[in-house]
Amino acid sequence: MESHDQPAAAPSAGLKAHFDDCAASLLRLLSARLGNRTDAEDLLQELWLKLATTDARVVENGSPENNEINNPRAYLHRMALNLANDLVRERIRRRGREAAYSDVMVAEEGVVAVDPGPSPEQALGDKIELARVREALRQLPARAGEVFRRHRIEGQSHAQVAEAMRISRSAVEKHMATAMKYLLRALNNPDST
Repeated sequence: MESHDQPAAAPSAGLKAHFDDCAASLLRLLSARLGNRTDAEDLLQELWLKLATTDARVVENGSPENNEINNPRAYLHRMALNLANDLVRERIRRRGREAAYSDVMVAEEGVVAVDPGPSPEQALGDKIELARVREALRQLPARAGEVFRRHRIEGQSHAQVAEAMRISRSAVEKHMATAMKYLLRALNNPDST
């Protein structure tokens, strides 16, 4: 005798089913965060590969349970931001390790000393880059410039900046995003300043 029991309504296939729908916005997000489309494309591919091993399912209605996601678009964007943040942190750690390594390179008896300072070419490049950053800072919209100065230069938290300027934390974040966009554009496109 055949069973006529209906299987429970299955959630959609998973996050991969939603990936194609928001791939363009994910790429824009990653490009803005990293300031580099090539890195953004690499991370987008890494995200796609990561989805192959993710067993989370998407719940269309109702409350999510274990391994179920209620808002797949937001979840994918958070995954993308996490990957971008991991990449940025790794680059910072790598620079720190390289700087620490070059700092311990001291001359020993009978060994030619290597100047750990920047080469003349690097020093000139750094001066040019600093000039581009200064020019980009001068071109910032007034509010974005003030938020950037308070947060990045004076070291105030977003909450402190918001309180001092009598704006919301969300507005602080938007002004910081505007400032970072200007600065990334100046650093990545030398002719734009």
